[in-house]
Amino acid sequence: EICEYTFKAQSNLKTHMLVHTEERPYQCEICEFSCKSISALNKHRNITHSEERPYQCELCEISCKTQGNLKIHMLVHTEDKPYQCELCEYTSRHSGNLKTHMLVKHTE
Repeated sequence: EICEYTFKAQSNLKTHMLVHTEERPYQCEICEFSCKSISALNKHRNITHSEERPYQCELCEISCKTQGNLKIHMLVHTEDKPYQCELCEYTSRHSGNLKTHMLVKHTE
């Protein structure tokens, strides 16, 4: 009745209904983190509280906790600089560097 989503299983509806509230029933037992789904809690535990780094770079000794971090790391092995300043010729491998560039070079 709040939105148009429909679910076959009642449990899926209950999980979805959390989207419409501020409730965060899943609490990390190690820190103050809380979230709306068990999958988000498991991801938090693996990234934040685990020493495991299952994603190994094939070109060097670096290993990463997440596939996303490995993807970012792989840019150091290429000439790719996918983040282009729209106001000058500056390019960067990382979006954060482009944001810093914009603040330093193109704001008054």
